[in-house]
Amino acid sequence: MSESLKFTGPADILAYIPHALGLQPEESFVLLTLNGKRLGATLRVDAPAEAAPADYAQTLVSYLCADENATGAILVIYTNETGPDGDRPYRDHVDALNRELAFAEMPLEDAWIITSNHWRGSCAADM
Repeated sequence: MSESLKFTGPADILAYIPHALGLQPEESFVLLTLNGKRLGATLRVDAPAEAAPADYAQTLVSYLCADENATGAILVIYTNETGPDGDRPYRDHVDALNRELAFAEMPLEDAWIITSNHWRGSCAADM
């Protein structure tokens, strides 16, 4: 018998991530693949720091493409960084990732930013 978990919203997925990874991510990008409404692979990488946005995005998408059933992705950014003028952190990296995922036919379905004080959801297009 195969058992599955039912996720009813972002909070359920956010609670699942530390269990799937075996640790609470910090200064990380976490990507989850989707196959329709089912979660697939989970990938955690260090936040980009000095990495060029296009190179960083291409590397992440190359890892995600190992999930041949993936039809989409969710991005969760764990950071206490802020972007310029209080803007979203890692904007250029997220934009490059969004483009690469679309090119790989695995569009970014949703994205969230997690800080030590709160989390906020955002439409993937606004990330």
